[in-house]
Amino acid sequence: PFRWLLSFLLRLLSAPAPRRTPSEYTVGEILEVMEGTLAVVACLQDGAKPCKRSAQCATLPMWKEFDRMVRDSFFHITLEDLAEGRFPLSD
Repeated sequence: PFRWLLSFLLRLLSAPAPRRTPSEYTVGEILEVMEGTLAVVACLQDGAKPCKRSAQCATLPMWKEFDRMVRDSFFHITLEDLAEGRFPLSD
């Protein structure tokens, strides 16, 4: 975990984008920068081409719900929440 965090901080500090406060970084953003997309199936990735089989896909509703749950969780937790010990947020 330390190496992963160090790698993230180095990427963050070398990024040309303006700096933000810890409350402005979400865990979801950090995970996507470090690991890539959080989508579990290719058809739900940002910018994915429409799947020809989506109308007949019996599992797509399940994957959409799972994707929504992941996003609702990780994109609502901030770096500040973690640093301040405000996780899990439901407590």
